[in-house]
Amino acid sequence: MNKKYCVFIGDVALDEYYKADYWPTIKDKVLVDALTAVPGGMIANAACVAAALGMNVKLIWKKAGSTSHLWFLMTISPIQKR
Repeated sequence: MNKKYCVFIGDVALDEYYKADYWPTIKDKVLVDALTAVPGGMIANAACVAAALGMNVKLIWKKAGSTSHLWFLMTISPIQKR
């Protein structure tokens, strides 16, 4: 029996978030607190959503040595890594 799957081809990113006490105006400077960075990227996020919805997912991407790529590999538990 042939098993169907959905293939996603793309890259991952590391989304960084910051918190400020107020929204700065033009030419204003504000101190921010760094929040937890989260693996993301449009294709990677879509693959995770598809896997969470029960689809058999394959993600094809160039495995690089950057922190975001390594972090993403450790956090994509819904997707079967091959």
